[in-house]
Parts: sequence; structure tokens; C-alpha cells
Amino acid sequence: MRNTKILLLLVLPVILMAQGKSTGSAFLQTVLPARISAMGDALAADPSSSSSSFSNPASLVWAKTPEVTFSQIQWIQDMQTQILSASVPLPLGTVGLSISSTSVEGIEIRDIPGTAIGTFASRSSVFRLGYAFSLSKEISVGTNLKYLYEKIYIDDASGYALDFGGLYNTPISGLTLGLAITNVGQVSKFRTQSSELPTAAKVGGTYVTTVSDFEIVGALTIEHESNSAITRFHFGTEATYDHMFSIRLGYQTHYDIRGLTAGLGFRYSIAVVDYAYLPFTQDFGSAHIVTLGIEL
Repeated sequence: MRNTKILLLLVLPVILMAQGKSTGSAFLQTVLPARISAMGDALAADPSSSSSSFSNPASLVWAKTPEVTFSQIQWIQDMQTQILSASVPLPLGTVGLSISSTSVEGIEIRDIPGTAIGTFASRSSVFRLGYAFSLSKEISVGTNLKYLYEKIYIDDASGYALDFGGLYNTPISGLTLGLAITNVGQVSKFRTQSSELPTAAKVGGTYVTTVSDFEIVGALTIEHESNSAITRFHFGTEATYDHMFSIRLGYQTHYDIRGLTAGLGFRYSIAVVDYAYLPFTQDFGSAHIVTLGIEL
């Protein structure tokens, strides 16, 4: 029996503190590409980008050509995530693949108060396989299958999760509605501690209009987490000039240390570069996300 006490300040604290089951796998709520993050994760009904399949798997249908993206996420407390994803349109639908890895380096180990006796890293990975297809010109559906793996010190856990989603292009020009249920599944125990995935239901709408040379997007998503019984509102907007340069803003409610989001995007030929900035309160600093994409 080990008597080493492990200090994990921001790595699944509820798992280590709660009695009985708790909500774990918190990294599932932060692993998002730059465009989604910059718009406050309000894209449950995105009518234009397959990258929004992280929020609603039905968005994969918008990949008209093969796409490859890489995202680098610098979160708080030295937490970093890398995401490599690809989507390929096929005659009977679109297939998406992604691999993400989240790590926190240099976590100190102490057996008594005082000098640390060593350090270790916490690592989490998500392997995602998605598929989406159109039932008609108005309705699209999709699903994600995820394999989850986490390791903290010498303990690990694994499991699976499913996402389900649908999109509806309404008769109102520019208005798309979406519905998604995310992270339905289970993970094994960390030693003796059980945890539940952050399962959530999302419903949202996106409206797109054109003003002169600008395409204007307004988005709203309402998200309800079943385990915590918290309902969040996500607002996002985007203005794109001549299909090349984008400015994005967003806002999220009912988070302890974050709310405002912002970002930029640039597209030239087959290349896309997106950036997101998420400031935190209570001296937690800020998060920076960069996504590089190629549409073949």
C-alpha cells in the first residue's frame, strides 16, 4: 500500500474529493478546436463547418472535400492538449477521425509537508470515430464513438462514450436548428473511485445573413448537464469578410472562472488558420488555442 500523497490541483479534483460517484473526465469539456471555442461553444447547429462535429456529430456532413486539422490548446495550470483530426466525404456520408492528448507535466509528489520528492505527469487521450449523413436536403444526423483513456501517476482508467446529433435546415433562409446528446457512456474506476462522464444535452440555433461583403453568423446553444443538473447558455457571433478574414466573439454562462471568448480566423486557398482566446477570472490566467487546417 502506497503512502505517497499525490497533489492533483486541477486534474479531476472531484474524483479525488467526492464520496461515491462523481463527474470525471473533465478534459472532454475543454478539447475543442479554435473556432468553436472562440464562439463560446455555441455551435450545436453550425450550418457550414465540419469542425463543429466536436459539438454536434451531424456537422460532419459539411465536409465537401477531405480535411485535415491540427489544434494546439494551452489551457490553465500548464494543461496542454493536441488534437489531430480528419474528415473524408464518401458517397453514403462523411467519416471523421480524431486523436487528442491532454497532459499536465510536473505535478509534485510529497509524502510529508515540505520539499517534493519527485514529479509526474497526468495524461488523458480520446480516440474518436464519427459518421454523419443526410436524410434529406433539410435533415442530417450523425454519431461519434469515443474511446477514453486517463492515467494519473500509476493509476489509470479507460472507457467509451457516444455522441448523437441532428441538424435541421429550416424553411427560414439562413436558420439552422440542432440537437445533440454528448458523452453517453462509462469509464472504469480509478483504483476504487467511480466517476460519471459529463453527459449533456444540447439544443441550439444558428442564423446566417450577408451584409455587403460580410457574412454574419449568430449562434445560441442551451446545454444541460445531466450529472450536475447545470444548464448553461452559450452565445457566439462571427463576421467574415470576403470569405477570408473572420472576427469571433462568444460568451458562456455558469462557469466558475470563465465566460467571455474571442478569436480570429484566416482562410487562403486550401489553408485555414484559427485562433481563440479565453480569459479566466480569479488570477487563473488565460487559454490560447490555435487550429491549422487544410481542405484538400
